[in-house]
Amino acid sequence: MAAEQPFADIFAIVYYTGLRKRQALDLQRDQVTHGGTVLHLVVSKGRRRLNLPLARPAREIIAERLPTAQPWIFPNPATGRPFVDVRKALARAAARGGIEPCTLHDLRRTFATRLVMANTPLAVVQQWMGHRRIQSTMGYVLASPDWESRRIEVLDLGL
Repeated sequence: MAAEQPFADIFAIVYYTGLRKRQALDLQRDQVTHGGTVLHLVVSKGRRRLNLPLARPAREIIAERLPTAQPWIFPNPATGRPFVDVRKALARAAARGGIEPCTLHDLRRTFATRLVMANTPLAVVQQWMGHRRIQSTMGYVLASPDWESRRIEVLDLGL
């Protein structure tokens, strides 16, 4: 199971940050700022800067890995360099967990969807996702029918 830990941490980081695959796999210690509470990234699409605050579970993973990061947070133990791909490891994890196969991009999409469902302003979700256009962000948002029906109930209150 220890061999699977780097993968579990990578999957959790994408889930809690919405990072793109290469952003997560190539994450380096000098991108962790403000005492481990913010990731400072350059978004490859457009070379824009992004400061992404970290949720507690992401901060805990980063804090555990930071002391040994040279310079990568998630090095491949066999090479010392970033992993090239993690699809097989994610498929194994999904099978062990009894869930449908998914991709890292599905975890990124889940990050955006959960923020929207928690009433985070779309402009904030857009910024944290590193999108230039709000339309790109909207393409990531997958609301469940249950969530949608709870939203419409606001009208029942006569507001």
